[in-house]
Amino acid sequence: MRAAFFFSRSASFLETGVIFSFLLLASLIIISILSSRHYKVIALGLAWYLISLLPIAFMSSFYLVASEHHAYLPIIGLIIVLAYLNYRIFNSKNLQKTAKLILVILGIYILIFAAIFSLKRNYVWRNPIALWKDNIRISPLSIEAHHNLGIEYDIKNYTDLAIKE
Repeated sequence: MRAAFFFSRSASFLETGVIFSFLLLASLIIISILSSRHYKVIALGLAWYLISLLPIAFMSSFYLVASEHHAYLPIIGLIIVLAYLNYRIFNSKNLQKTAKLILVILGIYILIFAAIFSLKRNYVWRNPIALWKDNIRISPLSIEAHHNLGIEYDIKNYTDLAIKE
């Protein structure tokens, strides 16, 4: 999680990131439509995700293009899909106990990874100077990050460092 983002605009539809994003979005729409007859919960979750992303899809001309808080509402749709798939898998009579155990272990590893990543990010957010330095490390062209680091330096009376930012 970062406090400020810097994105460069895509110049062409043929860029790898644009093509990948388009294919991912198209596949989610197709899966949602195809699953709407037999798997209504999956269709609902994917539709929730896609529809709740619409308000921010056209924000490319705004100052803040994307931020984690824009994903809070849409992520509920993906959680619905994952919860439903989890329910179907663990109530399946065809799936062997070994496969279910592997899925549980995989889930535990994912939770451990998420907890470690969260702890590392909390360390960065411990104080404003560390936060803005990390933002500059990740997005060196972010004007907002440089500006806010300069303000934090000024607050701490590091005038020389504030002037550099």
